[in-house]
This record gives sequence, C-alpha cells and structure tokens, in this order.
Amino acid sequence: MKRTRKSSWRFLFKFHRYTGLCVAIIIILLSVTGIILNHTEDLELDSHYVKCTAILDWYGIKPPKTDIAFTSNNHWIIQAGEHVYFETKQLLKTSDTLIGVVYTESFFLLGFTHSIIMVSPEAEIIERIEKPLTKIGIDSNSSVFINSEDRTLYSNDALLSWKETDQKPPKWSKPSEIPPDLNQHISNLTRNNILPYERLLLDIHSGRFFGAYGVIIFDIAGILFILLAISGCWMWLRHKFRHHKNLRK
Repeated sequence: MKRTRKSSWRFLFKFHRYTGLCVAIIIILLSVTGIILNHTEDLELDSHYVKCTAILDWYGIKPPKTDIAFTSNNHWIIQAGEHVYFETKQLLKTSDTLIGVVYTESFFLLGFTHSIIMVSPEAEIIERIEKPLTKIGIDSNSSVFINSEDRTLYSNDALLSWKETDQKPPKWSKPSEIPPDLNQHISNLTRNNILPYERLLLDIHSGRFFGAYGVIIFDIAGILFILLAISGCWMWLRHKFRHHKNLRK
C-alpha cells in the first residue's frame, strides 16, 4: 500500500516538474503579451504598425495596388485602400472613394463620395464638409463645381454656400496615371500601415500567430497549466498535512 502511495507521489512530482518545463515558454509568452496588452492605450498599440517584412509575409500581407490617383498643381493625391496620401505623406484613412481633386490657389479640395476635404499646400487638413458628390471641378475664376444628387452646384465663397447652376465647369477632375516608382512607394507605405501591434500581440497571446496548430497547442498548454496548478496545490497540502501530523507525534 505504501509502495503504491510512494509510486503515485513520485508520478505526481514528475508530472508537475516536466509539465512545468513544457508549458514554461508558453506561460512566459502569455504573461508578457498579456502585460503589454493591458497597456494598449498607453503604448498606442492600435495606432502603431508592424513594418517587419518577415512578419508581414507571414501574414500574407502583400503591397496593395493603388486604387486611384489625381494630380493638381504639380502634387499627387493618391488613394490606396482606405489610405489617402498627399504625395508620400499619409493624409487620412477613409472608406469613402476619392473622386476628384482641385486646387483653388489657396488650398486643395479633395472630393469624396460623401464629403469634401479642404487641405493646405503643406498637407494639413483644414476642414471637412459633409456633402454627397460624384464629380468635382473648377473654372478659371476659382469657382468650385460639384455634381451632387443629379444637380450641378457651384461655390465661389470658399464653400460657405452652394448655388445650383446649369453652367458646366471647363473641366471636371479626372484620374491620372501614377508614375511606377511613386506607385511602388505608396504600395509599400500602405503595406506598412495595415497590421497594428495590438493585432500581432493578440494573435501571439491566443496562439493564432502560429497557425491552426498554434491555437490547439495553446489550448493544450492552458489545460496543462490548470493541471499544474492543481498538482502544485495538492503537493503543498500534502506536505502541510504531513508536517502537522509529525508535529502531533
């Protein structure tokens, strides 16, 4: 009977030791990523992006193609996915589609499907005006024209008011073919602004970073960690029980 108990105790001790060694790395990963994720807002993990090529390749994130580009006053305004660039500077993120760009000698006007954004020559956003449109253009007097809800409207007071007109502007804004080198540069910039560190840490924390098997391994490690805690508590209680028993003797 005593041999059986000693054998069971020895098995439990070995189980506790080797299980602890097996799950140690995963426990460290869970602890480190968990601590960092607790400070997501302080570290701005949701607004800083992974730029490591190897990690982006692991996720299968490829350089996206430029959706549309416009040139105005010798400047390029480009949209790639939800990212809008003024030359090579990221201006904003939006789900709206860029439909045209005009320059009024004081600022650029970026026309989107649901708004017009006023931008300075230094690539600073001045104002956003909510207005649905399908076209944007300008005439020689710097009056801005838009096609909105099957009507042609124009403004000659810096977009403070709009008037309906049958007059057509000399030229509606139309897309331009972006130079290959600038296109490649914008694609790389966009790729480097897709995967936030928060997502990477969450995937490591859950095991998804390591693929389908990673999730299973992390699940097994979680179960082993529970058994580890139970066996540890049991060994401690058994030791305490023995200690009190010896004191009584």
